[in-house]
This record gives sequence, C-alpha cells and structure tokens, in this order.
Amino acid sequence: MRRPPRAPLLAALAAVACASPGPPTARALRTGEARGQPVVVAVVVDQLAAWIARDRLPLLPATGGFARLRREGTWVKDLRFLHALTETAPGHAALFTGRTPRETGFVANAVVREDLPDRRVASLLEDPGATLAGVSRRAPGTSLARLDGDTVADALRARDPAAVVVSLSLKDRAAMLGAGRRPTWAAWLDRDGNGGAAIVTTSAYPGLPAWLAARAPDIGPSSPLVWSPGDADFLAAHVARADDRAGEDAGVFGTLTFPHAVAAARDRWHAYRASPMVDDLLVDLALESVRRERDPAHPMLVSVSLSGNDYVGHAFGPDSLEAWDELWRVDAALARLEAGLDRAVGPAGWALVLSADHGVAPLPEEVAAVRPPWCAPGAADPYERPCAPGVRVDEEAVRSALEVAASRALGAPGDPGRPRRWVEAFEDPFAYLSPEARALPAARRAALEAALVHAAVEIPGIDAAFAISGLAGPCAAPGDEGLRALACRTVRPGIGDLFLAPGPGSFFWTGRFGTSHGTPFLYDRAVPLLARLPGAPGGHEVETGAFGSYRATVWYALTGEASEGPYGGVVGR
Repeated sequence: MRRPPRAPLLAALAAVACASPGPPTARALRTGEARGQPVVVAVVVDQLAAWIARDRLPLLPATGGFARLRREGTWVKDLRFLHALTETAPGHAALFTGRTPRETGFVANAVVREDLPDRRVASLLEDPGATLAGVSRRAPGTSLARLDGDTVADALRARDPAAVVVSLSLKDRAAMLGAGRRPTWAAWLDRDGNGGAAIVTTSAYPGLPAWLAARAPDIGPSSPLVWSPGDADFLAAHVARADDRAGEDAGVFGTLTFPHAVAAARDRWHAYRASPMVDDLLVDLALESVRRERDPAHPMLVSVSLSGNDYVGHAFGPDSLEAWDELWRVDAALARLEAGLDRAVGPAGWALVLSADHGVAPLPEEVAAVRPPWCAPGAADPYERPCAPGVRVDEEAVRSALEVAASRALGAPGDPGRPRRWVEAFEDPFAYLSPEARALPAARRAALEAALVHAAVEIPGIDAAFAISGLAGPCAAPGDEGLRALACRTVRPGIGDLFLAPGPGSFFWTGRFGTSHGTPFLYDRAVPLLARLPGAPGGHEVETGAFGSYRATVWYALTGEASEGPYGGVVGR
C-alpha cells in the first residue's frame, strides 16, 4: 500500500506570511487611493491542480490575469489539503471555513442521508424544508444546516451586518459554501425543466435580483454557443498532441475535436457546463455584481467558483487541447475581471485570493500511451503522479465485492433470519452496512469490518481501506500527512462504515472514459494559492502552505485582521 509521504508543513507555514506593518487596505483608505471599503474577490478554480499551475501558469500571456496576480501578489505553489477525499464539497468547505471535513461535517459530495425519510444518497446540502428557487419545476432546496462552524462570509456578516456578500458558481455546493448562511444573495445554474438553463438559488436565501435572473445562458436547440480555441497559436506552441486522444469522453459534445457546439450535443446542459463559456459568464456576473451591489461604506465579498474547469477536465483530461484552452480562457477572464475592478474601485480598492478545491488525475490512457516525464529514470515526482495507468473503479462493483466478502463471513443474505444485504450501499468513498449488520454484537461486527477491509484492498484500483469505527479518536497533528492521518481528518463517525482510498492514478468513476479526482495523492491534494492584496509587495513565491491560508487571507483582505490557525495563516502581507 502506497502512502503519501509526510512533509514538514508546519515549518513551511512560517515562510508563507510575509510581514509588513499594518493592513494594506487601511493604508489605502487613509491615503485616499481606495474608493471606500474594500472589495474582496474569493476565486476557486475548480480542479486546478498545483502540478498544472506550476507547469502552465508561466506559459500563459504576460497580459493575462494569472500573470498580474503573480506580479502584484504572492503565489503559494503547493497549498495542501490535509484530508484524503479531494472532492468539491469537502474542498470548498475547507477553504471557506479553514477546517477539515471531520470538523465541518462536509465529508463528501453525497452520502447516505439517514436523516431523510427515505434514507437515500443525497447531497449534504439538501434540506427538506427548502425548495429550489428560480425555476417553475418543484425541486429539493438546499441550506448549510448540516455545516458545523462558520464560513468567512458568516464571520463577515457577524462583524458587519451591512457587509455585501454575493456568491456565484455553476454548482450549488460551491456557491453556498462561498456565500455562508446569510448572504446578500447566492446564485448558481441548473436546468429550467424545459430543456434550458436557469440562474437559481434556494428558498433558504434571499431572492435573486431581476438583472441576474435575466442573464441565464441560451442552451436551447438553436443555441449560438460554440466553443472554439481562444488562441490556436498558443495551443500549437504548447500542446504536442492530437485533439482526439484515447480516454477522452466524446459523449459530452458528440465529438472530440474543436469546435464544440452546444446545440449539436445530445445533452445541451452537460455540454454547456463542460465548456469555458460557463466560467466566462460567471466572471462577467461577478463584475456586474460589483457595479450594481456594492456599498462603499461596507466591505464586499464576492465569491466565484469556476466549475467549468472541473467538467472540462473530467470529460477531456488535464492534458487535452480542451483543458489547455480552458486554462487560457480562465486566464483571459481573470484579466477582464481585474481590469473591471480597476475601473470600479481603483487598483487600491480590491483584493483577489484564488485557489482550488482539488486537483485531477491524468487520463489512464494518456499514462499508458506516453511515458510521462515525471517517470523518467531517476525522477522523483513531488506530486506522486502515476507511472502506470490507473483503474476506473465502479461503485456498484465495489459494493458487490464487499457483499461477497460479508457473505463469506456471516452467511449468504436472504437466507432465513438474514437480511437482504449486509452491505447496503457504496457511495464513494464510503461503504454503508445494513441496519442488521450494524446491529451485530460488537465482536461479530468487528470481525465483519476486518473482513471487508481485507477484501477492499483486493479490489483493482483500491489502495487502502479503514473501518471508520477505528478512526473515532483524535486525529494526528496537522504536520502528519500519512494516509491514516489524512483519512482520520476526512471521516466523521456516524457517516458510513468503511472509507476506501483509490491507488495511484485510479479513481471512482462509472463511465468508460474521462478522469476524476478524490484521492489522497498530491496530484489531487495540492493546489495553488495566489493572493493579490492592495499596497502589498508582489512577485513573491512560496513553495508550500496549508489550506487554511485561503480563509485567513480572505479575512485579512476584508478586515485587516491577521489570524494564524492550525492549518495556515495570512499570505502576502
């Protein structure tokens, strides 16, 4: 079993904060450079891995948004999450609270919700007391009722109830964790029920302004939206590969090659969300929200999670022409955002803090076809990227294999006096025992869990398994990045019975093509952090930090208050 190495994170944290006297926003206000209280934009580029940022950001245009952030701010090249399940909900919760999934309770995108009447797999955000708002169809609503602890937006509204908080994403979980519990408004995109798309929110939040709801994209049968490369010369210079490689998912647009037309796709919603066009829209809406919603007498937090980058990577893989073009388009959108903020509040009036919720694995076919450069003789890859193709691990196959092992230990289910199943469900990365299996005497249940752990690591693509009952005690200190410590910080006793971790290059996936994330390896667990604070010196690069620096830096930009926590402190002062 391969275990991620420990790293001296605590020692590295001291290098992250570059001290300077007084908060820069306060200095700017005193000198009259800023036009009122600060605007702070908290950006999450969904699925932007540290290994991609380290290799590709220096190749982007000098006029782009990333280049400006590097010139005027600080770049932490490896911001590390200290949990093992690298997914959207745990990652966003960790960024905006500064706490681990075990502490927030947001341990996965979806779990078996034993609190729901039908005890089914559902998002941790789903709230039976809320409804989806902004569409004519009736659909479940969401809230942060199950989140333990405050987000940075919650803390801001508690400090200043008149502070403006707006949040935007393609995904509800991303928008809501950036918004906190009492935003001015929070919005995301969803199907409208008539084959189109709508900008929506939840009834747990205030309604959306009319100008925002009217900006829904046209993804109808005659949609004019077509994805073509933003700069074909840039792609030709940096991507030495064909546009239709093995492992890419042609089912999204119906073709693997540019151009990609939304109207031609079998599922236009899926096609639109797997394109840079959704991120372009979100950046434009963020800038418009500053122009329309800002109150210069109070700070403004704008949270923007760019989820298109995630879906592009899932469909085409991180080394595809599409993924390279998506990054180029995000870079151009950030430049547009920065220029718009200059016009709206002046260069001294805004800060931008950017990171990601998780990384991504290479396509297994890509690793098989071309020996990656990190696998050269004598190479030591700092991101633990695979040198052999991984496995797409099917969830139902995992449940079936565990059921066979349980039957060997306890007898076949369905026989007289036995339940229909011993293993009720598997929703990655958690296996759930049936109520009858949970009710076994302690010794028999422990024997069952041991048998399931042993069987799990025999499943192709699974590297490790833990009984969650064995992770009930305190977790190791933050400096411990061993697999058991990472798993402990991921799970919360009472949610699931077994935790399974894929091996190098493998991931949970139900399709034949595409790629994903969700592992404890550093290609998934390390992301970049770029922070541009007005008045602070720029051009700094820091090798390693911990995920809590994102929240601490956003808070500092909003309030001028520096905080150091167990998972990192302010970057770029």
